[in-house]
Amino acid sequence: MIWDFQVQYIPLGGSGLTSLTNVQSVNVTAGREALIDNFSSARATITLRYPTGYVTPFTGLLPGAEIVITAKEQGTGIYNFQPFAGWVSDVSVDYGIPYSGGVGNADFLTITCETSLAKLARTSGNDYALAPDTVPNQVAAATTESGVTVESLRLSGKTASGVTISGSWADWLNQLAFTYAGRIIDTTNVYVTNYQPAVISNTKFSDTATVTEIKYDTVSFSSWGQNYYTQVTIDPTGFSPQVVSTGSVPFRNLTINTYNGSTSEATDLANWYLGNYKTPNLGLASFTVNMNDTNSQNLKALFDASAAVASWPTGIQVALDFRGTTYNCVIEGGSISATPDSAHMTFYVSAADLNAYLVLDDAVFGQLDYNKLGF
Repeated sequence: MIWDFQVQYIPLGGSGLTSLTNVQSVNVTAGREALIDNFSSARATITLRYPTGYVTPFTGLLPGAEIVITAKEQGTGIYNFQPFAGWVSDVSVDYGIPYSGGVGNADFLTITCETSLAKLARTSGNDYALAPDTVPNQVAAATTESGVTVESLRLSGKTASGVTISGSWADWLNQLAFTYAGRIIDTTNVYVTNYQPAVISNTKFSDTATVTEIKYDTVSFSSWGQNYYTQVTIDPTGFSPQVVSTGSVPFRNLTINTYNGSTSEATDLANWYLGNYKTPNLGLASFTVNMNDTNSQNLKALFDASAAVASWPTGIQVALDFRGTTYNCVIEGGSISATPDSAHMTFYVSAADLNAYLVLDDAVFGQLDYNKLGF
């Protein structure tokens, strides 16, 4: 195996990173699977053999202690990257009886971790009246009221409607992301983005990878049965619902609640969603990388391209070669499953067809009559 997964923590109220030993497994989940799913907090579960001699739980790992997971390349170390940074949310200890003769400690400690979006989800809006304003000003207000740092990326020119925050701040942020067909990136801070890819990456995945590509083990295609609609209703707060459709009844309807600043913006957004989802295509849905493959060292560049430190590369555009055909897609989320013997990374993606915006001078997202300028 060419990767080690280092787990470090900072005790609640303490300082300085300390490495955990005897780690048996690391599992990380981030982002979402489908393009129109809500975003939930990135999560990590870490299991380790409990150090011999401990009778009571390890008090350094109380909920709220900081956790950083680093994928460490066993060779030069120059390919290290961090797929997770967050906090302990729960700890459990299972004490066991060793086998006769003793074959090692039978006590296991399981650490469950979360990121800032989980904290935001537990923070009630308490009916806070968020005034109509630019997105950067609204997320600044959300930061002040929730106590969780929220930032916006590539949304400086956008204005959102006012709303009374009766649910959680995370509910509001997800609805704000859908207003701009955007994404949420979360780690120790939370970021909301617009519909454009954060980076049009040079990273390529392949079934016959060269030295500059990353080889994948499995790839899955699926029909857009759950992402196929002939009618779209955009229901913006403060304005009447806007409905667009194609074909004839019975319609397959998609309804999205948003914070558009006008009915014309809502109509443009409805047409954008309808243009993306009106055809029931078969598309690339996910693929898995065996991290024992040496080409997986190139994953560092992909994670480094993310808009936030120690986060999943959500919103990054990548290409995948499959039996002679290149498929372009955008990362929506994924997972890591690692033990001392093996490690696999799965990416959930949305096909380029479902990301219909125009990026000038780009071979994938710069084709007139196939892509839109936006909304």
